[in-house]
Formats: sequence, structure tokens, C-alpha cells
Amino acid sequence: MSDPTNVPARLLPRLVCASLGVAVGLGVIGFLPTVNIAGAAALTSMAAGIGISLLVSCIGALPVSFSAGGDPMRMPTVVMGATALRFVPALGLTAAAALSGLFNRNVLVMWVALSYLALLAVDTVYAVRLVGPKRRAQP
Repeated sequence: MSDPTNVPARLLPRLVCASLGVAVGLGVIGFLPTVNIAGAAALTSMAAGIGISLLVSCIGALPVSFSAGGDPMRMPTVVMGATALRFVPALGLTAAAALSGLFNRNVLVMWVALSYLALLAVDTVYAVRLVGPKRRAQP
């Protein structure tokens, strides 16, 4: 992990930290509006929605990370596959949580959608850094 040329090993922990930061930021920003609109009980639905998106964001980053040192011609395909890999568990987990009856469905689905889009931006920056032009090794 100390190899400065090993970009995926350096960027994956940064991605996880950035994703956690965005997720916490979304929770902080959405706390009052969620309580005002749907009541304090809806905060568990908000947390579950953000948690689902955070989990699938990390899942979607794995294929991009593991194939980053490989053939550059395959990387666009890997990135698109990771996007699909990210979407399928998000849909399944959201459906399972919504149908469980434990959460307010409207709040859950709204927060999954909002946090999914916000975390997709983080994942896109990560993928661009891995796929983009070679960066100089930093001391």
C-alpha cells in the first residue's frame, strides 16, 4: 500500500472516506427537512436510504479498483459494468427495505434516490482518476 504507483490502493480508501463524508453530510442537511415533513420516525428511513446507497457505492467501486492496472481499452467497459453492478443491489435492497414494513416507503425511496445520485458523483470522480491519463508519481 506504500507503493506510490499503486493508484487504486491509494484512491480506494479515499473513495470510502469521501463517500462516508458525503453520506454524513446528506444526513446532516436532510435532518430538519425530513423531521419537518415526515416526523422524527422518518429519520430511520432516511438513515436506511443513505446506508443502502453508501453500501452499493462501495460495491460498485470494487470492480473499477481491481481492474485499474489492467488493459486501458477494457476500462470503459469495466466502469459501465460497475455502474450496473451498483444499480442492481440498490434496487433489490430498496425493494426489500420498502416491502419490509419497517420504514416509511416514501422517505426511504426519496433518500435512496438522492443519496444514490450524490454518491454516484463521488464514484464518477474516482473512476475518472483511475481511467484518466497517467498521473506523475508523487513523492
